[in-house]
Amino acid sequence: MLAEPHYPSKWSVVIVFLVIFLMIGGVFAWAFWLNFGTVHLSSDLAFLARVRGEEHYCPTRCDLELPPGTYSFEAVAEGYYPETFSLTLSLWGELSQQLTFRFVPVLQESPLASVPGAEILLFTFQRSGQDYHLYDLRDEEPRFVSSFQSLDSPKIHAAGNLAVVLDQGRIFFVHVGDGRKQRYFDDTVRILEALVSDGGERVLIFAEAKGLKQLWLWHEPSQELRPLSWYAEPGFVQWQAQAEHRLFVVSDQLQDQEGRSLAGDFVDAVSSEKVVKTGLFSYNLDTEKALLLAELDQLPRQLLRRGERYFVQVEEEQYRELQIIQ
Repeated sequence: MLAEPHYPSKWSVVIVFLVIFLMIGGVFAWAFWLNFGTVHLSSDLAFLARVRGEEHYCPTRCDLELPPGTYSFEAVAEGYYPETFSLTLSLWGELSQQLTFRFVPVLQESPLASVPGAEILLFTFQRSGQDYHLYDLRDEEPRFVSSFQSLDSPKIHAAGNLAVVLDQGRIFFVHVGDGRKQRYFDDTVRILEALVSDGGERVLIFAEAKGLKQLWLWHEPSQELRPLSWYAEPGFVQWQAQAEHRLFVVSDQLQDQEGRSLAGDFVDAVSSEKVVKTGLFSYNLDTEKALLLAELDQLPRQLLRRGERYFVQVEEEQYRELQIIQ
């Protein structure tokens, strides 16, 4: 005898569908309401925050809810350098980031007919016969660092624990602490000039190889050398004070890529019809982006640094000074 078919009761069906709807609701609740942490961004200025390809306008504060993970942020305030940073957010966690924007310098007319004199050298050479002895003058008594032979007219740039010696197209890197020195390029490369960052971690090298002038960046901690995609003469480039990643550059090769405005959308491309002009730029070596500080009607004579002050010489006795203090 065949068993009679068993049909579930209406309450069983209701329970099954209720469980299914609860599971679906739980998934949606987890995805859209529960699987988040909060990042609190704040500043004294109104700013625009970018994360995951989205933009958030923040009068002075933003509370952003994000799934757990590591995120790269960019914050932009008009008239200030963009700030970039990374945060790792945990489930239901809260992180706070106070933003301190750095003022973008403004080029203004200077009443000075001449710039202040160069600072006192912190390193010097003393000649003894055919040898040159390098001394560190930063202590109360001069301290011997290293000796060189067969130099003609050496020039030295130094900061931190690094001294760079230039002579007859050659370059030597000297570790001030123990006097170790190394020459990194052979005679096929002619070194025109070198600039050492304030911390001594990076060196900008102006070189000529096979008749082509090139600009290289040396990273001392990792002993890495990389070329830059543009070139400027040594008299038109200076390190920004207390910054290992920014330069001031007078150039007609760079384009404004880092400039941002809170009033409109970001500009990602430059019109091919735009006339290329000489400008004074702030260049970020880490992002390889340039920020236009001022357009120049003509190529100036030179860009000078005196301590933490910078001057653009436009005529024989006419200067413009970067106003850096916020």
